Amino acid sequence: MRGSAFVRRRRRKTSSVCKLDWITCAVDVPALTPAPPYDLIVGADVVYNEKYLPAFVATIDLLLEQSPRAQVYVAVDVRDEGLVRRFEAALAEQLRLAVKVIPKKKLPEPYNGPDWVHATVYHAMRRAPGGAAAGEACG
Repeated sequence: MRGSAFVRRRRRKTSSVCKLDWITCAVDVPALTPAPPYDLIVGADVVYNEKYLPAFVATIDLLLEQSPRAQVYVAVDVRDEGLVRRFEAALAEQLRLAVKVIPKKKLPEPYNGPDWVHATVYHAMRRAPGGAAAGEACG
């Protein structure tokens, strides 16, 4: 399954969009340009099919292994509430990430309006050894 990830490197103030094949990435992240570490990993409309969920979660895990302080943002169009709950659980329990839902009122227009009622944006990041989110506050 192909998706895309937006990656940003703060130190060099650059950003880029990379195509990712989650099935391949679930085993080994290919050489990406720019190379890790990343500050930010972003995905949109990527949680939609149960059979791709394990590979997508594994890809996030591998990217975070290379960039442990990166923050992850995933925008989801909620088509299947059970699938979205399994996605949340995989991030929080399997990957042990601190996960928050960005409140709609914090999203810019038009994404906080009635046309986007089924859209949810997640912010996730690695937990520090003490259990709190590493780096900046999550949420």
